[in-house]
Amino acid sequence: MIWLAVSDVHNAQTKLQRLIEQETLAQGLLFAGDGLTSALKYKDNFNEFYAVPGNCDFAFGEQHEKLILYHGKRIFLCHGHRYRVKYEMLSLLYRCKEQEADICVFGHTHSPMVNWKDGILFVNPGALLNGSYAIIEQKEDGYINATIKQLRR
Repeated sequence: MIWLAVSDVHNAQTKLQRLIEQETLAQGLLFAGDGLTSALKYKDNFNEFYAVPGNCDFAFGEQHEKLILYHGKRIFLCHGHRYRVKYEMLSLLYRCKEQEADICVFGHTHSPMVNWKDGILFVNPGALLNGSYAIIEQKEDGYINATIKQLRR
């Protein structure tokens, strides 16, 4: 599975459309909030689609976090603001451990990062508003890897 991880679109829908047109191998979308209305428009473009609202996505009844089970891996998806990720990662780490997550996708900081901590792959795709996103490769043999990328012009 090739996952497209996106966050913080902030209604820059044209960038999201360009990204989907460019990343044709992506089979799934993990959307980590802020621009949920834009993301939902592309739900039918993917075999797997999961999204959570961010702190700028008002009046949505969506769950603020989701635990996705996909081919033996547990993916924890949230925006991150409820775990104060702009200031520290410990609260998010503890929540991921509670959920027995293998992968955590979050946003909010607008700062892209890929980091392994205590056996959990943490992926913040950064802000698509600024052209940043991530590709997560998940193979059936259990291999997982993530790469931060920039939207081509």
